Amino acid sequence: MSEDIAVKTVSSRFSIPWRWIAGGGILFYLLFFFAIGNFGLMDPDEPVYGQVAHEMATTGDWLTPRYLGKPWFDKPPMFYWLSALSVKALGPTETACRLPSAALAVGLCLLTGMLASKLAGRRAHWPAVLAQATCVQHLILARSAVTDMTLAFFLTAALLCYAVWRQEGNRLLWMFLCGAAMGGAVLTKGPVGLLLPCAVFGLDMLLGRKDGLLRPASLAAGVGTALVVSLPWYQAMLHLHGQAFVQGFLVANNLTRFMSPEHPKSAPFYYFPPVLLAFFFPWSAYLVGAIRHCLASGDRPAVRLLLLWSGVICAFFSLSQTKLVTYIFPIYPALSALVGLFWADAGPDTATSMRRAAAGTVALGLLAAGFLLIMSHRSYPPAFPVAVAIAACLAVSSAAAFAAVRRKGFALAFGTTVAMMLGFIMTVSNFLLPAIQEAHTMKAQALMAKQIARGPVYAYRLKSQSLLFYTDGHVLNIQQEQDLCRLLKNREPMIVIALRNDFARLLPRTRSHVRTISASLRYVVFCNRPAGRPAPLS
Repeated sequence: MSEDIAVKTVSSRFSIPWRWIAGGGILFYLLFFFAIGNFGLMDPDEPVYGQVAHEMATTGDWLTPRYLGKPWFDKPPMFYWLSALSVKALGPTETACRLPSAALAVGLCLLTGMLASKLAGRRAHWPAVLAQATCVQHLILARSAVTDMTLAFFLTAALLCYAVWRQEGNRLLWMFLCGAAMGGAVLTKGPVGLLLPCAVFGLDMLLGRKDGLLRPASLAAGVGTALVVSLPWYQAMLHLHGQAFVQGFLVANNLTRFMSPEHPKSAPFYYFPPVLLAFFFPWSAYLVGAIRHCLASGDRPAVRLLLLWSGVICAFFSLSQTKLVTYIFPIYPALSALVGLFWADAGPDTATSMRRAAAGTVALGLLAAGFLLIMSHRSYPPAFPVAVAIAACLAVSSAAAFAAVRRKGFALAFGTTVAMMLGFIMTVSNFLLPAIQEAHTMKAQALMAKQIARGPVYAYRLKSQSLLFYTDGHVLNIQQEQDLCRLLKNREPMIVIALRNDFARLLPRTRSHVRTISASLRYVVFCNRPAGRPAPLS
């Protein structure tokens, strides 16, 4: 009898974790991996990263990133290494290029849960994991072949190791691990991978000096480890490429981007608060209440660390003249940890704050729904029915979560919000992105031209990295109309891809020399032919 009870006790202990693991695995698969290759690599960035990874895997040169055969110093090699390994295993496909981001998205969620556990114990673990997993920016970057998810993973690992170091008697092992993570960040994005965390940790040590936290030697150990991890690659680049590397990477892609805008119009200083409101949705409405609650009831030094982390990173990139929405993504795990604790402690004491935050989520959901409808109607008419479905999902689900919060059904409200974001990303990946992909990738035109071309493929007044990726870089650019007209009159066969409007302007001069192969709402693929009756634009 006692043996049966013992068996049941052991089995009950192990059955719950396995159910959680299975459920979490299914959820992560649906959020980050399902239909990840359902749409082409999106211009301008994804095809470049994909091409560099493809060339690295093909040539076997794992040291110098190359784009179309030339050294490419846009980013350090970490993401290229991960993508090249994936491409080598799966081939140069969309799935292979995006797989590292999806895998690291899972890792980042788990790191966020550990961070929340350090803040408030195990009760905040899963709410923080799910908050990070289902915010808009995380869902987008998990399915994108870009470096931002990789950078956030290493920076959050560094933050977690530092948090453990400060809580567990300043054991130097954790600072060495922190330094290794910072080294990974430096190999992903450059000097900011070391400067930003060191600024945060240094400030935190100064503020906690009364508690014996000021230990410069420990921070120096972390910095030294980061340099040991990252400097060999930089030294190799300086040895192989010298001044070209200094100018191309350190000057052009770091200092110049910080000092002057990369795009014609610089974003204002207050650019990132609205970005956070939109891309941390649906949890952004809970931030104010979460910060107040954590300061009142949480571990104040730990909350201070998370707020310092978020504030320093946001302030640094606000000073930068070049601003992109993804720059502040590394602060999302810290904010998710705060939101996770807020939800874990949801009850009568937080009911008023919860209701206000849920009402804010409804307002943001309605704004997002309206924005989707307007944008799809104006710019992507074929995607309008899908946009209607997504808008309805956001509006109804956020309203349902608000109703649950009013009845103090906090678990139901949290689950409804997570389900809303799951439905959102699955609809976007399966239906919306395939419907609008022609505006962001030239995969279809490139594959068609590559299949039928017996001669050169030309791009007329087009600058598309996806066209280069899907044709293996075998594209010649033509900017001048007279040059194209002269080539079309030659006897040598040629394939040309052009915007539909450019083709319409070109047609009166070349009517007797061209034949339309395919035409879509945006692009026309055509070829030259002997004089004769012209084929109409279909």
